[in-house]
Order: sequence, then structure tokens, then C-alpha cells
Amino acid sequence: MSDPADMSDKSQLAAESPRAFASSKSSNRGRSSWLITRLRNVQTISAWFATALLVLLPIALLTDFGGVLHWTQYLAFQAVLLIVSVTAVSMLGEQRSSNLRQHVLLIPLVGWVIYGYVQTVSFPASFVEAFSPASHAAYTQWIAPLIPAASLPSQFPISVDPHSSRHSLAIMMMVIAVGWSSATIFHTRQRTIFMLSAVSLSGAALALFGIARMTFPHATFFDFTETDAGIPFGTFVNRNNAALFLNLSLAASLGLLSWRLMALTGQEVDDSQFELNDVFSLVSERESAIAIGSTILCLVGLLACGSRGGIAATLVGCLLAMGWVRKRRGFVSIPVVGTVIVVAVGILVVPMQLKLSSIKRFEFFNKDSSTLLTDGRFLHWPEAWNSALGYFPAGSGLGSYAYAHLPFRQSTGLSAWSTHADNLWLELLVEQGVVGIILVISMFVLLMTKLQRLASSHDSLDHGVRAMGWYCIGALLFSQFFDFGLAIPANLFLLTLMLGTITARASEIETTSKFTSKTEVELPSAEKDASAVKQSHMRRRAISVVVRSASLIAPIAILIALSTWLPRMRQDAIAERWSRDAEVNLSTLRTRNNVINEFNQEMGLIANALPTPDLLNAYSDVQRQLARLTEVANAKPSTILEAELYYDATSPLQRRLLNRDSEAHPIDPSLAPLRIADSKEQYRQPLETCFQVLAMRPLDPKPRSALLYLDFVDGDLERTKAVIEQLSEFHKSNPDVLIVLGEFAASDARLDAAADLWKTVLELSPDLTDEVIELAADYGLKNFDAILPSNPIAMRLAARSILTRPDKLYWDVLPQTLDGVSCQECSSSREASRCHSLSADIAFALGEFDRAFEEYEKSIRLSADDVALRLRYIRRLDRVGRRNDARIQARMGRQAIPGDDRFNAIISEMANDE
Repeated sequence: MSDPADMSDKSQLAAESPRAFASSKSSNRGRSSWLITRLRNVQTISAWFATALLVLLPIALLTDFGGVLHWTQYLAFQAVLLIVSVTAVSMLGEQRSSNLRQHVLLIPLVGWVIYGYVQTVSFPASFVEAFSPASHAAYTQWIAPLIPAASLPSQFPISVDPHSSRHSLAIMMMVIAVGWSSATIFHTRQRTIFMLSAVSLSGAALALFGIARMTFPHATFFDFTETDAGIPFGTFVNRNNAALFLNLSLAASLGLLSWRLMALTGQEVDDSQFELNDVFSLVSERESAIAIGSTILCLVGLLACGSRGGIAATLVGCLLAMGWVRKRRGFVSIPVVGTVIVVAVGILVVPMQLKLSSIKRFEFFNKDSSTLLTDGRFLHWPEAWNSALGYFPAGSGLGSYAYAHLPFRQSTGLSAWSTHADNLWLELLVEQGVVGIILVISMFVLLMTKLQRLASSHDSLDHGVRAMGWYCIGALLFSQFFDFGLAIPANLFLLTLMLGTITARASEIETTSKFTSKTEVELPSAEKDASAVKQSHMRRRAISVVVRSASLIAPIAILIALSTWLPRMRQDAIAERWSRDAEVNLSTLRTRNNVINEFNQEMGLIANALPTPDLLNAYSDVQRQLARLTEVANAKPSTILEAELYYDATSPLQRRLLNRDSEAHPIDPSLAPLRIADSKEQYRQPLETCFQVLAMRPLDPKPRSALLYLDFVDGDLERTKAVIEQLSEFHKSNPDVLIVLGEFAASDARLDAAADLWKTVLELSPDLTDEVIELAADYGLKNFDAILPSNPIAMRLAARSILTRPDKLYWDVLPQTLDGVSCQECSSSREASRCHSLSADIAFALGEFDRAFEEYEKSIRLSADDVALRLRYIRRLDRVGRRNDARIQARMGRQAIPGDDRFNAIISEMANDE
């Protein structure tokens, strides 16, 4: 029998149990709520931290010349790793970030990386020949005569510069990471507005800085002047690259303005009723004032920097953003589009002076200004197009254009070596072939699809993002036909931010639309079968699992890929730093034997660990300089003059001739202490380094030049001949290089090859005629006809130079020049007068006196005030015994130029002689 007390305790426990359970459940719910709150705080902080990092990334690159240096790119790579990590943290527990539509633009980007990697993988020669004939020729025909047969590769990649291609792949990996992070982060209104405002202000800051540098040109910050890369502006070394950044910032400003206009007035910028006055009515509002101020500064910056393509791209971007091409507006759109096209073409081809000083003085037109027709782009594009055909269909490899186009140089092209095509789409066709063009077209198609989706949004901010996107498409498509600004990391990452924002905002609309549609269709009803509803829910749950899994895998995969490529970025940064240090040391400390020796030892360790082509090229130069200094030191000069004599004798052009003790190249007895025969082995290591570079980068001109300097090591004159022929192809339009190559050929007693090179020099640059004649005379070239081109200007300069030589060398070509000067082709009377005077001098030297005097009279009629010309005519008339004619000419000269007493003196002299 139970105890009544026990029964009482049990009754009390039973009564208290529900209350305890409820209390425990409430406590668990509180802890769960606290954890959820903390997690949401972490998500919010992480998202805004990632937002700040994403926006600061292109701005930070902007402060370092746009991010073109490898150390800057290495630091940016680490920043991108951090951005992806923080973005992944911001996704924890968030339902929204599992939408895959926002990452659709990553599909072509991933395809780009995969194809770029395939281009760096070695394949059998037959495979490369089938898909990229010019790449096959680079690894076979171009290097076979230069390097030992044992060093020739049996398999090789499609890319003609695999190292640069792999570095470009690392940049593309960063683009994928930034694109994924942007599409994940910028789906909220606050973060999108922050991004638009920051990008807009960054463009305004660049414009202000660029104008400040132009206003105060002697300031020391970012102190660089005009270089081969172009005219600088702001922090960019090329004003066209700066113009693209300004245009992208202008797109963000337009997006802000379109958003505020839509929010406050309900009107869109691409509405047919839109007027510009509507924009300025918003100036009293903060966001609108920022956008208007940034827009004005960006436009002023574009005008001040002087980029014609950038200004024309602004017009095209506005045309597309305001709907004049996209929307059907009847015949009224025809004059608007036509006017924009005419103005854009005028900006590109009319010689205008677009820079700050000209704007201040309102001097916009200058016939000497560079235009699209005169700045060299049209001269280079045929070379680029032939390169694209040569590497068709697989391309030459990502980032390889600087070397890929060299076999296709034309004598009518630019004299300078082009590292870019100044046409990004043409450069893309050369490097990536058909695949690259398909990928970029697919990106634009996907982007335009997203912009069309944004048009159906009820959110005014989405319409601002849409205006930004259409402006970007117009400005980008047009400007990159005349520039390569998107290859600059600052511009590339800025555009990636904006594209990620577009896809993120568009995916919000797609998700909402799809959810609403499914809800309407799948509402339970009496007629609907329960099993069908269950299957639909299961299908949606399965899709959700797949989406969540992909969302989880994506950041992990990106982090793993970035971590894999991070060591390469560090290696490239180290290699670039040592290459630059070598250049500095060779230019400032080149005669310090102990310094160069110590630097060579340190650099050798780095080159063995990181054998990149650029580092090995620099290492070869250091090795060659050290061998030169060692050779001079071993000669033990007793005076400074002797040291200078030995140092000059070991220069690149002279040292190769010291081993050829012959009648053509006798060795100076004073150079005997150099012990030439014994010391040449010191140069073998730089020679081997050159072979190593050519096997890695088969079209690099630099190791070829080094092989030319080092041909005395093994005495391979056939290789030297091949090097000269190849370098003459690479520099076919550069007379300064060709004249030196001709001198190398002449020093090898190959006068026919030298004559061909020097003839090309005179065709390209007749101003070098005197120098060519001196070289031809020094090397004993007998037949100057082989050099003299049919160009009238070259004929005139050659005749004038030959007539002034006291030894009468090459007078046998004077009859040819007499008929070739073509005075009738002169563009001015002064030029024609000088030409007829030269013809007269030639005819007089040949004894054709009647023709000479006839030419003198023609010259005098064109330049009656030329006293020296009249006096020379009179003296030569008198010299051949035609004194009466000379006296008549003297009197005519006195009458034409009464203030000159020399004519009276000649007349008196003739009278006294008689």
C-alpha cells in the first residue's frame, strides 16, 4: 500500500512538470533567437566589409598606375582571397544568396579560364599545326636555326608565350572571384547604392587629380612624362585607359541620376518625354547632387585628358542608355543616331587639340594634332588582322599579343614594337581565336538579357542599374575598338563590380517572379490531385538542395583555385622586381665589377628558382656584363685610358669581331692583353641562358639580339645570319634597328644583305641617308645602286650627300639621281627651287652644263631672293667660260636684290680681269 506522503509528492511533481517543460522550451527558444541574432549581425558586418573591400579594390589599383605592376597584382590577389572569404561568411544561413541566376556571367568567364589553360598545355606538333599554324611555326621554323637540336621541343603549347598566358589566367581567376562576390553582395538596395556612389566619386577624384597634374606639371607626385605607352592622365600612364575608367564612373553617375529621377518623378532617362532639365531639378537632393557633380567632373576629365575614343564612347553610351537605339521611336530616332555618328567620327578624325591648355584658350582645332587617321592605329591593324588569320582558329594564347604579332610585321606599319593592338576585340581574336569571340559575344548577350529583365522591375533603383548597364555596353563596345583599357586591372575589376550588380539585381526580379508564378499555379484546390502537389513539392525541395549545394561548393572551389594560383602571382612579382633591379644596376652601376658580381650571384639563385623569360633575359644581360668586366679586369690595365680602351673593345658590336683576326678585321696590337682566345668562354653561360629563353618564348626578340652579340662564343655564323634575318622581320618598319642590323651583316662580309637592309632604311627614313652612306663607305660597299631607292626624297638627300664628299665616292650613281629627284612632285615653290638647284649641281658635276644652267634658271625663277643660289650660278657660268652670261646674271642679281654689294663686286672683278 502506498504511503500518502509519496502520493502527495507524485501529485505535486506531476503538476509541476508541464511548467518546467514550458520553461525549458522557452529558454531554448531564447538561446536560439540569440544565436540567430548574432549570426545575422555577423552576416551584416561581413556583407558590408566585403562591400567596402570590393569597392576599394579598383580604387586601390587606381592609385598604382591602374594595377599594371605584378607586385600590385599580387597584393590585389590576396585582397580578393579575403573578399571571397568574407563574402562566404556573409552567406551563412542566408536564404537569398542561394540563387544561381545571379552568377550566370561566370559561365563564360569559367569557360575563358578553361580555354586559356588549354592553350598553355603542350600538345603534339601536328595538333598545334592544325589549330594554330603560326604557333607551330614559332616553335619550329623560327627557333630551329637558333638553338641546338637537343633543345628543340617535341611537344609545345598553342600559346607562344605560356608564361604570360598563365599570369593572365591568374588575373582571370581574380575576375571570377570578384564577379562571384559582387553578384552575391550587391543584391540589396543599400549596398548597391553604396557601390554606385563610390564608383561615381572615384571617377570624379581621378578627373580632379588628372586636371591638377596638368595644371601643376612640375609637381613630383606620380611623376611620369609621355612614354611609349601614350600620354598619361591622372594615375594612368595612358590617357585612353584613364578615359575608360572615367566612362565607367560616368555610367555609375548616370545610374544614380536615373534612380533618383525615377523615384521622385516616375520618369526614366530612356523615356521619350525625358528632358535634361528634369535632371537639374534634382540638384537640391543629396544623392542627386553627388551624381550631378561627379558627372560634370567626369565629363571635364574626359575633355581634359584628350582621349578621342573616350569622348566618342561617351556619346555612344548615352545614345544607348537613353533608348534611342533600343526602343522604337519611329523616324525621329534616325536624325539623332545619325548626328551622334557624325559627331563621333568627327571627334576621331578632325585634328582638334583636346587638352587642358587648349580648353582654357578655346583653341580646339590644330592641323598638327594627332587623329585616328594619323596616330598609327590604322597602320598597325593590318598586322593584327594578318596575325589573327595566322593563328586561326585557336589563337596565340592569352596575353601573348606583344610577341604573337611580330612575324606579321609590315614595312608600312608602326616603327615601334606594339605590346597591344589598340583594338581589344581584334587583340582578343588574335589571342583567343574563335573561342574568345564566342565567349565575349555570349557575355554581352547574357548581359543584355539581364538588362531587359530589369526593365520589368517596380523598383526605381533597378532602372538606374539598367541605365548604367546600357551605358557600359555602348561605351565599352565603342571605346575598345580604339584602345585596350579593359586589359588594365583597375578598369577590369571596376567593370566586373558593375556587371555583378546587374546580374544580382536582375536575379532578384527573376526569383520573385518565379516564386509568384509557382504559388499561383500550385495553390491547393479541390480539383488538384494530392499526389501531384506532393511531387511538385519534392521536386522543388530537390532543386533547392542542388542550389544550396552549388552555393556552398562555389566559394570553396574559388578559394581553392585562388590558393593554387597565389604562389604563381608571388613568383611573378619577385621575378619582375629582380628584372627591374637588373635594369637599374646595368644602367647606373654597369662598370662596378664587385657590385655586378654580387648581384649576379644573388640573381642566379632567383633565376634558377623562378626561370621566367623576363627574369632570364635580365639575368643574361647581367651575365654578359659581368663577363665583359671580368675580361677587362683580367687584362690588368695600368691606366684609366687603357681600361677605357679595353672596355670599348668589348662592346657588343666590337667584341664579336675580336675573334676574327683577318685582313677584314685586324686586331689592334694594343688589345693583346685582353687574351681574346682564352676569355670567350666566360660568355658561354649567357649564351646558354638565351637558348633557354627561346625555348620558353620562341618569338622574343631580346634573346635574339643577345645571340647576335655573343656569336663569337661558338663562331656559328649561320645562326648569326638567321638571327639578322629574323630580327629584320620583327623590326621591318623600324629604320633605327635595321641600320644597326645592316652594320652587323656588313661586319660579317655579307654586303648584299647589308645593302638590302640599308635600302629599306632609306625607304622608311630618307633622313638617315648621310649615315647610311658613311657606313657603306666604311665597310667598302662598291655598288651604291643596290642601296639607293627610287624614292625622290631619298634620291635628293643621297645626291646632296654624295656631292659633298671630297673623295667623289659613289659619283657613279649621280646620273640615276639626276632623273630621279622628280622636282615636279614638290609640294611648295621653295622646295621646288631647292630641288632644281640640286639638279643643277648634279648636272654640273656630270659635265652637262646646258642642263645645269637651265635648272639654275628654273630655281632662280622660283626663289628670286636667294643670293647664294645666284652667286653659285654666276661663278659656274664664269668657270666654263661663259663670262658674258655670268655678267648678265650678275646685273640681274643686282637689280633684283639692290642691297647686296656682292653682285657689284663680281661685276668689278670681271671688268678688271678683262
